[in-house]
Amino acid sequence: MSKVHVGTHIFNAYSDFIRIFVSEEDLVETLLPTMEKASLRSPEISLPVISSFLSAYSQPPTLHVFRRILSLALSGAKSSNPLTRTGAINLFKTLLPLNTSPESASLAMTELLTLPKTGKTTGPDHRLALYSMLAHITPSQAVSATLLQTTTPLLAKETHEGVITVLAGSLSTHLIHLLTTPDSAPLASETTSLLAKEMGNLKPGIRRAFWVLAGSVLVGGLDFEEERSLNFVKALLPALEAGLKNVAANPVNSSAGPLEAYVATAVLLGPLAKTGKFDDAISKNAALQSIASGSTKPSFLLWDKVYQKLTDPVDEKWLLQAWEASLIYFKTEFTKNENLCSQSGLALIHLSLESSTPEVRREVISVVERCAKQVPGLTNRVVREGLTTFFARGSPSSTSTATSAEEASAAPWNKHSRLSGLLLAAASFAEGTEQKVKDDVIVKAVLVGHHHLISKDPRQTWIDLCQRSSIDPHELVTRNLDKLFQLILNGPTAADAKFGFAEAGYNAVGTLAFVAPEEVLPRLIDQLRSDMDQDVVNALTESDFGIWETPEGTTYVDVLTSKGETKTTIKGKDAELAKWDEETKRNIASKKAAASKSLTKQQQALVDAQLKQEAKVRQHVVDVQARLFRGLRIVRSLVRSGVEEFRNQISLVASLILKAPLGRGSILVGEEAFQTYLVNPASEGRRPLKD
Repeated sequence: MSKVHVGTHIFNAYSDFIRIFVSEEDLVETLLPTMEKASLRSPEISLPVISSFLSAYSQPPTLHVFRRILSLALSGAKSSNPLTRTGAINLFKTLLPLNTSPESASLAMTELLTLPKTGKTTGPDHRLALYSMLAHITPSQAVSATLLQTTTPLLAKETHEGVITVLAGSLSTHLIHLLTTPDSAPLASETTSLLAKEMGNLKPGIRRAFWVLAGSVLVGGLDFEEERSLNFVKALLPALEAGLKNVAANPVNSSAGPLEAYVATAVLLGPLAKTGKFDDAISKNAALQSIASGSTKPSFLLWDKVYQKLTDPVDEKWLLQAWEASLIYFKTEFTKNENLCSQSGLALIHLSLESSTPEVRREVISVVERCAKQVPGLTNRVVREGLTTFFARGSPSSTSTATSAEEASAAPWNKHSRLSGLLLAAASFAEGTEQKVKDDVIVKAVLVGHHHLISKDPRQTWIDLCQRSSIDPHELVTRNLDKLFQLILNGPTAADAKFGFAEAGYNAVGTLAFVAPEEVLPRLIDQLRSDMDQDVVNALTESDFGIWETPEGTTYVDVLTSKGETKTTIKGKDAELAKWDEETKRNIASKKAAASKSLTKQQQALVDAQLKQEAKVRQHVVDVQARLFRGLRIVRSLVRSGVEEFRNQISLVASLILKAPLGRGSILVGEEAFQTYLVNPASEGRRPLKD
């Protein structure tokens, strides 16, 4: 008998020998007594070894042997050593499938529940181990009815939250078995009544456990055409409606959290709505209808102040189920309301980025994939609107543990894969989806797919979207070139630039040029000719530049004093200095006059007319400036894309830059034109444009 832990490689080395040569006689007469001695001396070492032996043992144990090994597991469950309790649970898990007779299952259930029924367990850790073993008992006619009648009252009396969670999780499969198996014993009415009653228990831990149990059963595949299942859900319907109403009234401060509302929503809008027998209850439920109301105040399901407080993975999983059921049920309302789509998308993004467990994050992807197969257009719109709103809130921190704004802004963003995975999941189309629908989804994702928060590589995510949708990127670009250019060049506004949308558009330009250069480059060259038009830039006068530099609300030309003044014409080397001095004095005088007296109606009319005229001029100059910047950024994107066909256009592009941005347009774009003309090889990875 070993005094130290035995390595896994030693278990594996003897597995073939045990399977071939060890007989039942060897087990009973030689090995089993040694196992019993070892489990008394050092159970934390011996129990894993016994489990490994049973995994390799090829013969089903008799009921006598089953009972003796079961006693080893039950004895280990009492231990205060967590390693021993874990070993006991694993031993029970390994032993149970070796003898599948009804007698062995009934024996295991009876032995497991004897101590909890009599209140003779050593503490919550002991009960936790016993109930963890109970979860491995397969539902059957021999055990399910008795098990439920025995454990449901135990669940209502339990005080330890960890034990409550484990015990509640072990009962759902047995409930489903009794409700779906025609020849099984009927579910006792006392069990159903107790379940409905405890869903309103004043203790949050017990109430949550019964809600999870009821929800797991109701979404677990019951056939509501059968009388058993229909009677069961009708008995629980008042509790579902009451819990939903209570949480919807105060979702932020609900004593047991929003779990009850999530479970009720998932059940009512999911399996019950599909039956068509509960339409009246759903339509009259104000809390459910508020989900699709589209009001400025979000519902309990989509309110960020509610779901951002979630820390339990159970709550997050039920939120996902409720989200999925709501999207499918209210798909018409969601399609008509952009605000609803944005709120729904933000809830998904929060779970994708901030969920406490990777299981929930993977479940988010699964939910989006299922929805994309049923309502592809709506699902992609929800994800896209959510991402757009998320990006518009500014650069987030990669970690939610930042203690200050400085730390949050300094933390590097490293969650690209989570957002890109969400976007790619939305492109999981079902077989037979129309090509038009696929094209529309991928085209509209061109900006978010190139955003720096979603893709480290400027073009990778959008190309992956095309491949995920089984679409040839070249054919897609060729078919939808006009729509793509409309989204990329005219979509982002000046206000979007600080949120990365303009940069995403320029990244998309490089991707399109790389994918279909023969179609895209001629359009881009025409665009550059339009954006960097020498004639338009040279048509701007000094007055236009002066008005552009003057703040809005202030006139460049002083219409109140300019008529009575004459300008002195000075020539020579000091002409510019004298001109500046004259304008400065005039501006100071006009400000003093404005401060010292109020304007008459006639004077105010003159000022308003001048401001309106100058506003048009200013806007024209701003438009010219924006087009120049856009042209320069397009050039940078083309150079960065590495498209070989662009080499033939280098001379033309350089000429356009020299004549407009580096000419009179340099006042508007500053050093950007010079930097673009040089195109720094270190930053762009290409040769200087001037070469």
